[in-house]
Formats: sequence, C-alpha cells, structure tokens
Amino acid sequence: MITMRRVALTVALLVLCGTLAFAQIFPEEETLDVVYTTDGSVLRGRIVEDVPEEYLTIEIYGGSRFVIAVENIVEISTTPNGDYGKSATEYTV
Repeated sequence: MITMRRVALTVALLVLCGTLAFAQIFPEEETLDVVYTTDGSVLRGRIVEDVPEEYLTIEIYGGSRFVIAVENIVEISTTPNGDYGKSATEYTV
C-alpha cells in the first residue's frame, strides 16, 4: 500500500529533478557581451557567431539576433549580467 510519506517523497524528488533539468537547459549567464557600434547603438547580449574581419552576430534578450559588420563596431566588452532583460528600451539599432 502506498503511504502519504512515499507520495510526498516522490513528488519532492520529481520537483527537484525538474528544477535541476531546467537549470541545465537554461543556465543563467554571469556576464553579457556588449557591442558598441559606429551609429551609437549599444547591444547587450551574447555573441553567437564571430567571423573574423567580416561580421559578428549578437543575440539579445528575447531571442532577436543582429548581424553587425566589423567596420561598424567601435568596441566589444563584457559586463556583469545584473538586470539583463528587465528593460528593452536600451536596445536601439
């Protein structure tokens, strides 16, 4: 016969496994890539493709991707994650 204790332990184990699986699929980035462009735009996200002397692709919060030619890049740096994703107003292109 199944006891309440066994049911509670099973549910707790399933919740723990689900939480760990979610954390592995969507790990939180500790830093963000920051790309400054010649037109004054500042893009914060994750560089997903970098073709030397041609272009790079940065993915920002929400999944949008921007391809930027190397000649349009002023600087690339990193910054702590902080409040990434709380405001989309700082992303201008």
